[in-house]
Parts: sequence; structure tokens; C-alpha cells
Amino acid sequence: MPEIESKSTKEEKRTPRWQFRKAKKLERRRKQRQKIAIDRLSKRNDMESDPLKSLAERQKYEQAKKQWEEREEKYKLTEMAKAEAKAKEEKAKAIAKKKWQEMLLSLPIITAPTFSATTTTAITDTTDGSQSSTSSKKKPVFKKFVDSSDSQHVEVSSKARRCTYRDRFQKQKIAAKKKEEMSFYPFSNY
Repeated sequence: MPEIESKSTKEEKRTPRWQFRKAKKLERRRKQRQKIAIDRLSKRNDMESDPLKSLAERQKYEQAKKQWEEREEKYKLTEMAKAEAKAKEEKAKAIAKKKWQEMLLSLPIITAPTFSATTTTAITDTTDGSQSSTSSKKKPVFKKFVDSSDSQHVEVSSKARRCTYRDRFQKQKIAAKKKEEMSFYPFSNY
């Protein structure tokens, strides 16, 4: 009977899998925290026991801090120089723009050339190599459309008009009709 009792007590002590894994996880974390705490205490004890080592680390820290401050100062100087250069560049741009506008406003206004519809100017080379310009009256450059009031309408005659398929069909029909009429009078000399 004692074996049966030990089995029943084991089954009662047995926890579900997720609870068992959770307990193991918490135990691992507790051990890790304890280990970190022990390491921290041992380092503190080492520093207290060895003042030269802590002094060397303190000097190293001070040197690194000094280097960082020097780099920071250089960075600030370069940023200030960049800002000044940008300000000067913008000022120069504004001055150049103002000068350009003043120059444009001071230029004389040239009127647009007038174009004539009938006169043309031709530039020709002379025999001595110089160029000369001549103006002559020619036909208008711009096309003029025929006015509806104009009496000279061109009417298209039936001969001038192109023959369509329908026109040819009608002509053949008329010719066949005439031929039929001619065959009705066999002895006539038409």
C-alpha cells in the first residue's frame, strides 16, 4: 500500500505544464538578478579596495569628456560659419536681384515693329561684299478670302465636275434607253 500512497501524492504535487514553465522562468530570472547584484557588489568592493584603479578610470573619463567638449566647440564654430556664409549669400542675391531690376527698369522701351501686309524688305548682297536692304511693293502677304458680295463667283460646270459612279450609271442607263428606241425603228438611219 505504501507505493500507491506515494503515487497519489506525486500526482497531487504535479502542476500543469504552463505553470511549471512559468515557475522555471521566474527562477531563472531571480538567479540572473542575484548574479548581477553580486557582480555589482564585487566591482564596488574592488574599486573601494583599489583607489589607484578608480583614479585611473576617473582620469580616463575626464579626458574623454574634454575631447567631446572640444569636438562640440568645433562643431558649433563650423555651424556658425555656415550660417554666416548663408546669410551673406542671401544678402548678395538680394543686392544682385535689386541691381538687375533697376537695370531692366532703366532700359528704354522699344516699340514693337509694325508689319505691313503689302511691303516686303529684302536684304541682298552687293558685289563689294556689303549688304543692302531694298523695299518693294508686292502682292499682299496675307491671303484674302473671297467676299460673298463679290460678283465674280466661279460656278462649277457639270463638265468640270468629276464624274461619280452614280453619274456613269445614269449615262449608261440613258444610252441603253436610246439604243432600245433605235432598235424599235429598224430601218431608220439615225
